[in-house]
Amino acid sequence: MIIKNILKLFFGRVVLIIIQFASLLITNRLLGSEGRGTFASATTWATLFFTFFFLSINTMYLKECADNKGDKDDLKNGFFTFGILLSVASIVISILAYLFFNDNFIKLPLIIYLINIFTIPFMIIQSLSIAVYQSSGDFKKVNIATLFTSAFNLILIILSIFFVKFDVVVFSTISLISWCCCCLYCFVTCRFSFSWPGLNKLFYKKFVSDLSFLHINTIMTFLVSGLNIIIMHKYLSDNVVGQFFLANAIIGYLLILPASIQNVLITNLIDKTNVDRIRTTGTFFKVSVTGMALIVLVLFFFANIIILVLGGKSFANSGFYLQCLLPTVLFQIAGMIWSSLWSIKGYFKLVMKNSFLIVILSVVLNFILIRSMGVMGAIISINIITFLSMCVHIILAMREFKSVGISAHEIIPQKKDFVTVKESISLFRDKFRK
Repeated sequence: MIIKNILKLFFGRVVLIIIQFASLLITNRLLGSEGRGTFASATTWATLFFTFFFLSINTMYLKECADNKGDKDDLKNGFFTFGILLSVASIVISILAYLFFNDNFIKLPLIIYLINIFTIPFMIIQSLSIAVYQSSGDFKKVNIATLFTSAFNLILIILSIFFVKFDVVVFSTISLISWCCCCLYCFVTCRFSFSWPGLNKLFYKKFVSDLSFLHINTIMTFLVSGLNIIIMHKYLSDNVVGQFFLANAIIGYLLILPASIQNVLITNLIDKTNVDRIRTTGTFFKVSVTGMALIVLVLFFFANIIILVLGGKSFANSGFYLQCLLPTVLFQIAGMIWSSLWSIKGYFKLVMKNSFLIVILSVVLNFILIRSMGVMGAIISINIITFLSMCVHIILAMREFKSVGISAHEIIPQKKDFVTVKESISLFRDKFRK
């Protein structure tokens, strides 16, 4: 069943990656590196406020399901109500931030900024909906909800080419419409309803405590991955930001594959014993690292060709940026896989404490290195921070192994893990043929 669910998500994620690359291929040539840089900055600000205000309700929903607290319909509608309130708050704060900080820091046209900010509520609902699908093991709907925005976005991009002059405003509007339609699908299929009683059940002491530690860690994760775009937009040209964004976007697409494994893993851990949870997470981690290492190695040698196809000559420097960023894919897998176990076990406070110094270092490094070294400063900062983050997760994982009497050496990929990978590939091939 685990392999079957992974294969379902894997197919969905492969389609998602193809759609994303198709969108990049078209929009990079229509916008150029400068337009791409402006759009990247706008979407990063939207993601920043989304990260601050969605309060990790997807992970908290799964955690509450794992703890078997109350009726699932009440829980689902309570989280939905919470998400609506968070959406309103996020838009209000985002607009206030623009009024006070645009001239000195944000530096974006109002219309582009607002259109992207209004995608936040839809991102919040989609994130919660995916957690609802996961909790019920409905990975088909997980795939649909994940693919919907990107697929509809690509269709609208292609249609818009024939009817309007394509620019950043048009692209932002298309993105907003796509998120809205995806959210409508999620609302109908999840059967959400506004529920004050369901909301009241969420706010007991332990929930608030868990939520605060979990979300601080989520915010810190964004600061590690997204702060560089914001800082670069302030100190560097949109052309440079656009070239960096393309390389960084490809890294993000590569992480879609281990993210699909994470989605299956966290659902599978809910009903397992502590020992089985640790062993299962360890196996998923080793298989993910092994598979992605092979992909990263291939991409390193073909980076310039990939960039040339996706962006053309205006993104000439992106190939080198991509090669420098590829190691971060392997560094980030540790956090993606092991965070599933930490969430199920409720280690929010522990992870937050271990991540806090890393985030402080990330902020300092980004400001210092980007101002002094430009794009290379951002790349060096990402590599350092993601490597340190990986070390934190592996140390915590080794401690878990020892706590249940399993040798810490099992965290290192072994021959039996390669056999697991081979069997998984065989199952995948058979499924593909069928």
